[in-house]
Parts: sequence; structure tokens; C-alpha cells
Amino acid sequence: MTQVKFDQHFMKDNFYLDLITESANVKSEDIIFEIGPGHGDLTKKLLELNPQKVISCELDTKLLPHLERLAKKNKKNFEFVMGNGLVEFDNFNFTKLVANIPYSITEPLYKKLLDSDVEFALMLHGIDFYKNMTDRQTRWNYFVNAFYDIELIDEVAGEEFTPPTKVVSGIVRLFRKQIEDLTGEDKFYQSVWSKKDRNTKNCLIFSLVDSFGLTKKEAKVKVSSLELGESVLSERFENISNESVNKIFQEIF
Repeated sequence: MTQVKFDQHFMKDNFYLDLITESANVKSEDIIFEIGPGHGDLTKKLLELNPQKVISCELDTKLLPHLERLAKKNKKNFEFVMGNGLVEFDNFNFTKLVANIPYSITEPLYKKLLDSDVEFALMLHGIDFYKNMTDRQTRWNYFVNAFYDIELIDEVAGEEFTPPTKVVSGIVRLFRKQIEDLTGEDKFYQSVWSKKDRNTKNCLIFSLVDSFGLTKKEAKVKVSSLELGESVLSERFENISNESVNKIFQEIF
């Protein structure tokens, strides 16, 4: 039988583990969903702050003994599940997400986050994706900022992990925006995100109606003025290019 290999990089530096723990703003009523506990080094520090519960999800079965030991010592407020964090995300109710994730699941996890009502997330992932959300004209810049206030806590060099990573990582903290703080653009982008599985034409028409109170006829005229072409209009919005997303949003606003 072929053994499954996972792209595991473990953080051992207590400075960064303490920084992540401090940045999680743990309160006694918090239920924390942790993806990628590894050996449980961060998990232990979170448990020391006495949240209501920490639920850890780990895919690598070789790490099971570490989690079993933690479970024996923290019977009241710790549980774990062996499985895929993207799947288990939907199986638990939690107030905060803490994740030290493989870079390969960064985008899928952010999709889960935007589709959820999670108020707070603290993630360690590649700095490049953070720049996609903040410094570049990508769909992630529009959509993540529409739902969350984003804060870079610190950058973490590759050599801080065992084994070292090839890229710099970022500790990224996200606070869900309150309804009263949403701008008109935020509301529009949120509406588009909720309709992303529709074709681009209908996604934009109904988002304009929902967000700005346009009539359906007015929204159709607005979308027609964008001159997108039938190939883009008939494609599901979630599948169109960043270039098309930029053109649409820049011309609408």
C-alpha cells in the first residue's frame, strides 16, 4: 500500500506560537476550530487560555498520538477529528477559525470562510495570497475585503518551520464586518459572491437590483453597457478571469 505524504511544515518557534495565540483574542465563550494542529504545539497554548472548546482537525494519521494525549489531558474543552478540514468545516459550529494550513488549500478555505458567518479567523498561509487580497487587482481583493477587515500580524520566514518552507508566510487576522459598517460597494460584492454560481449576466443583474435598488430593466441596461461579450456573460461568474472581474467592477464603480 502506498503511504500518503502530506506537505507538513511544523512551527516550533515559541515567539510566533505565542504571537498567534495572543492574536487569537481568546475568550472563555469561544469555540475554536483549528485546522492543522500538527503536534499540538499551538493547540496547547490555545487551551491554556481556557476557551469553551477547541476542536482540532488533522488529516495526517501519523499525528494521532499527539492529539490523543491532548484529549486525555483536556477532557472538558478539547476534541479532535481526523479528516479533511475543508469537509469538517461544515460539520461544527464555532466562533473562531485558527488555521496553519497547507498552501494548497488556501483558496478553497477562503471560499468556505466567505460562504460562512464566521466572525473571526486567524490563518497562517503564504504571503503571496495575502498580497492577492490587499495589493493586487484580483477577485480576492474585492471579495475578502467586502466581508472582512484584514490585518497582517507578521511575516514568517521559511526557516522558522521544520522542514523549512520555500516561501515567506503571513499571520493574517480577519474580523467580520458588521452590517452597519458595510459600504455600498461591500454590499454589492457580497451580493455578487452569493450569486457566483450563476452565469455572469444574471449574477450582475440581480446583484445590482439587490444592492442598489435598480429595476431589473435598469440593471439589464447597465450590464449591457459593460460590453462584456456573450462568452463572458454566459460563463458562471466564479469561472471568469480576474481581468474580466476587474473590468466589470471598475466600470460599475
